[in-house]
Amino acid sequence: NDRPVRQVGDLLSMHWFFIAIISPFLSSIIHHTDKFLLSKISKESTVGSLIIFSTLFPVVALPVLFIAGRQPFELLSNDISLLIFAGLISALALLMYFFALEREETSLVAPMFQLMPVFGYFLGIIVLNEYIDAGRVIACVVVILGATFLSFEVEEEKGIRFKAKPMLLMVGASLLLTISDVIFKKVTLDGDYAASLFWNFVGYGLFAALLVIFVARFRRSFVSTIRTQSRKVVSLNLFNELLQTVATTT
Repeated sequence: NDRPVRQVGDLLSMHWFFIAIISPFLSSIIHHTDKFLLSKISKESTVGSLIIFSTLFPVVALPVLFIAGRQPFELLSNDISLLIFAGLISALALLMYFFALEREETSLVAPMFQLMPVFGYFLGIIVLNEYIDAGRVIACVVVILGATFLSFEVEEEKGIRFKAKPMLLMVGASLLLTISDVIFKKVTLDGDYAASLFWNFVGYGLFAALLVIFVARFRRSFVSTIRTQSRKVVSLNLFNELLQTVATTT
């Protein structure tokens, strides 16, 4: 009698189904929290305060990563430079995402991240000499068509309108995040994960410092938010970072 075996199989299938939906579910919460922060927290340059807060958060983890892993300074100087660069472009991608989210609804912006596997596949062909698979190419075309379809809006007065700026911002953000992931994985493949993450987070902190020093309106917004709503912003950012960690590991 194979009925108990089938029952166990059904339970395992349901178990993996719920695990599979955890990540997209948490990601949707993260995106909507970001949208709330952009629309409710600050009236002046909301993107400025949010990007500085978000890129400073990884800096808090630097002492823990320094202690947890092999000494970060044991990595090769070229690898350190690549990891910092990966952190910088990830932070830049986050800034582009915030600009897109400020302009459009979450339902339009968040699905654009599905372009990352498309960029990853083509980067794999170019950088890693991976073979071209017809099925994957078709899947990439479907994703691209879906992203393009989302970029059109039908209005009664203006007719069909192409949302070029949010589309370009999210294409750029997805491409930069993909490049960052490729660099991080390539360097970390035979190295220490905690040490690599340390230098990657240094890149985030460096990006935050550059914004504070050179972008006056971002600096003013950041200081204003600290004075008026720092507890709310820090709490929601921490909440988002925790959700992001769980979503990444599931």
